[in-house]
Amino acid sequence: ISKLFKTLCSASLYILFSFLIIPWLSFPLNATDLPVKFENLTSQDGLSQNSVYTILQDQDGFMWFGTRIGLNRYDGKTFKIFLPDLDDQGSIPSYRISSLCEDQEGSLWVGTMDAGLAKYNKSEENFIRFQHDPSDSTSLPSNYIETLFLDSNGVLWIGTKNGLCKYDPASNSFNKIQLFKDASISETTRHIMALAEFPVGTMWVGTENSSLLRFSTTDFKVEIIKETVKNS
Repeated sequence: ISKLFKTLCSASLYILFSFLIIPWLSFPLNATDLPVKFENLTSQDGLSQNSVYTILQDQDGFMWFGTRIGLNRYDGKTFKIFLPDLDDQGSIPSYRISSLCEDQEGSLWVGTMDAGLAKYNKSEENFIRFQHDPSDSTSLPSNYIETLFLDSNGVLWIGTKNGLCKYDPASNSFNKIQLFKDASISETTRHIMALAEFPVGTMWVGTENSSLLRFSTTDFKVEIIKETVKNS
């Protein structure tokens, strides 16, 4: 009886292996199982500098790379580099490119770390500059642009080191968003690091070393989301 039981168990395991394991081994590999090939593009290939802070592909298919030393446009073969020129007000205003965004009209917006915002003119291949002016309340709140975001309604939002604003194309100016009632709020809290929209009409705002906020783009009611993060 013991030998018969062992024989039946062996036969059962063999049948189970045949029906479950062997067919699985014969399945083709998924795309995620295939090796991924990377191509490394550096300054030796024409990139202006190897520290890339932001990347965007525009509606025409060009790849744009913002680096620590200039803006690069890549057509798949060669790079065109945009650098500031003190004698040309139509040049890009800074070497240090922090963020890129394309609006619904196909205009490329370029955020810099020290010279505000620039809008690229495709036909002339030059830039329109927007900078902070302490005497103008409709100018950018800071020349340090951290992040750019285009929402579902085509509104361009600009996160800076000194708060959040949105671009008003009708007046060619910027509307500052009052996120905090306390005007003496810390500098790191005013430093906007990240922007997102979810669901439609609700903006999420991440700040440096401080709060996560969200607000409605209709009534601008701000909710501060506080969460204690434990260090691991």
